Amino acid sequence: MKKISWPGCLVLCSVLLASCASGRSVPAAQQGPSLNKRALAQQLVQRDWDLFAGFQRQDFSDRVSDEFMPDKYAFLNETEASFHSATPLNFSFTIDKALMQGQKLAVTFSWQKKAASRSTGSLILKEGRCTTVYQNQNGQWLIYKIQGNSIFTF
Repeated sequence: MKKISWPGCLVLCSVLLASCASGRSVPAAQQGPSLNKRALAQQLVQRDWDLFAGFQRQDFSDRVSDEFMPDKYAFLNETEASFHSATPLNFSFTIDKALMQGQKLAVTFSWQKKAASRSTGSLILKEGRCTTVYQNQNGQWLIYKIQGNSIFTF
């Protein structure tokens, strides 16, 4: 049987009591030892790729925070132009890191993708590493910021 230290127990109890006192429960995505961040990260990255691969501007826009940094509409314009330049064919990725703080989840992942140029038909192979920050707004995880090699450009 594992022993729990008093300071650790006091911290845990105070967090639980504060949560109960405020009338809010700890969100399911933030429970458990690993906080289930990796599974959530995996779902969000795949969701975003699927939305991009079948690009419909409004559907994609609904998954981007109005607070997107630096500019939501410039990002949407760039993403749409990229989609129209190549047909997405294949995408694979590995979650390197998932960190949650408050209502934000930062997901760092390595990726590879294949597309066909819409003008020439030639294959485009790309790989990169990206950190996407998601923000939970009213129970929806929205893209808040992207750093590094975006999966949405060719």
